[in-house]
Amino acid sequence: MDARVRRVLDEALSKIQGTDVSPAAFAGNYAFCLGILMGGCACGGVSEDEANEERANLIALAALYEVRQKIKLSLPS
Repeated sequence: MDARVRRVLDEALSKIQGTDVSPAAFAGNYAFCLGILMGGCACGGVSEDEANEERANLIALAALYEVRQKIKLSLPS
């Protein structure tokens, strides 16, 4: 993976990994990460294998985010 693509992707990923990320911020940054991967594949900065691995990581982060949201909603205030 091109180093510049990796740096931008890492920065976007860091914005969806926090515990206080709003659903709108998570969705926007998740979509941004997918766009980075699609653009990276289109211009040759990301191989298909690398993109597939990163997409799998995004899916795992989305599942974890959803679990955290459900736990947050079930906790007494």
